[in-house]
Amino acid sequence: MRVTVRLTPAGLRDARALLSLVAARELRDVEPAGEWTTVSVPVESLDHALVDLLRLGPDAEVLEPPELRDRVVARLTDMAAVYRR
Repeated sequence: MRVTVRLTPAGLRDARALLSLVAARELRDVEPAGEWTTVSVPVESLDHALVDLLRLGPDAEVLEPPELRDRVVARLTDMAAVYRR
């Protein structure tokens, strides 16, 4: 399975260190294309992708698939609710 993500230059750097070895290899030769670079990376599952991509914080935005984007939004909403208490 593959996901499409926009990454800042810092997000691209961190993705190479924090994502799977397969994804890191694919990102090895990607050069930043301005403020954001759109990439497609392999993931083991949506569950793994959710956890891995959240580690990149605001330096990553999930674009596809919509289900993963929705799960990221839901998780961030839940986290924000905890910190607002």
